[in-house]
Amino acid sequence: MVTAGKPQILKQYNTSMIQKLIMDKGPISKPELSHLTNLSLPTVNKIVDELVAEEFAMEDTFQTGAGAGRKAMTYVVNGNYGTFVSAYYMDGKWIGCVANMLGELLFKSETDIKGDRRLGQLQLLFEVLEDLMNNAQRVKAIGVGIPGIVMKNEEIAVIPSLPEFEGMNLKQQLEERYGLPVFIENDVKLMTVGYHSQKMNHLDNMVFLYIGSGIGGGILINGQLYKGNTSFAGEFGYIPADHGQMEKGQAFEGGSLEMRLFRLREQMKSKDLEREAKQMFCQEIGRALVSCVAVLNPEAVVLYCDELEKDGLEKISEEIARFLPGHCVPKIYLTLNNTYGIYGLICMCQEGVHRKYPLLDAMEG
Repeated sequence: MVTAGKPQILKQYNTSMIQKLIMDKGPISKPELSHLTNLSLPTVNKIVDELVAEEFAMEDTFQTGAGAGRKAMTYVVNGNYGTFVSAYYMDGKWIGCVANMLGELLFKSETDIKGDRRLGQLQLLFEVLEDLMNNAQRVKAIGVGIPGIVMKNEEIAVIPSLPEFEGMNLKQQLEERYGLPVFIENDVKLMTVGYHSQKMNHLDNMVFLYIGSGIGGGILINGQLYKGNTSFAGEFGYIPADHGQMEKGQAFEGGSLEMRLFRLREQMKSKDLEREAKQMFCQEIGRALVSCVAVLNPEAVVLYCDELEKDGLEKISEEIARFLPGHCVPKIYLTLNNTYGIYGLICMCQEGVHRKYPLLDAMEG
């Protein structure tokens, strides 16, 4: 049934689709956009011309190549069209940044959450964001990375580092206050997205495992972040480990594997226990990844862990190979770069601003 507003929704959908293609594949020509979207060339011409007039897109250069015919103009995103403001919680600090539409960092700040005890946690976040906005122009969206789970209803759960946010719909609070689109996600899931965008955007499926004060992870399937039914996907700390202790009925706060690795890390500080504890540390990670690979079969696994070095990665790969066919063992990578969360936030803002799915839902509804 045709409903009022459908033509306008269709136009918004087509515009969003072309915006995304220019951002992802630019420089790109109008004929290429027509081919990729199955839209007529006159329709593409009109949309691209409107995007240029709005300063979202800009002319780049004429296509090169063989042939005597007229070369088509290509288009790219205008980096000065607008900015994204992001705040990422890490190690007791809010890491703030302003990025342009191309994801280039323009401004960065750090704010210790314990620096001013007069402010509540929400009020401090307001101040961080407003300081960033004072250093930004034409803000298009806000991104926030938190050490907790963002549920489907947008409420935040399991966030002991920022207990004031427990049960809060932070997205709604920020959108009402600033009148801008807001995107909020778990810190490690953002590291997953950021690492993929910076290092592995040629891969479709990967797993990111963070082993720090706690354990977290992220899963990308077909290039998209997978969160699961209750946003619990990637919580590898709950994989069963230390079976002897489990049989005694002990509870494991944060998960069995998380507690097991915590104990082994403590033992690694002792000269007498260090060697054996390191061996068991790698063994437990390897066995957890066997379960992960058996279910997801990723092309790569990325580990963030201060205690691991190259020989540790080799031990983990050997442990996985004990249980799985050789052709199923993924490449294992190690990173100690904690800035990927920031880039994950920028990616989320870029994707969110031009996301076509809400428009598609509206069309289908």
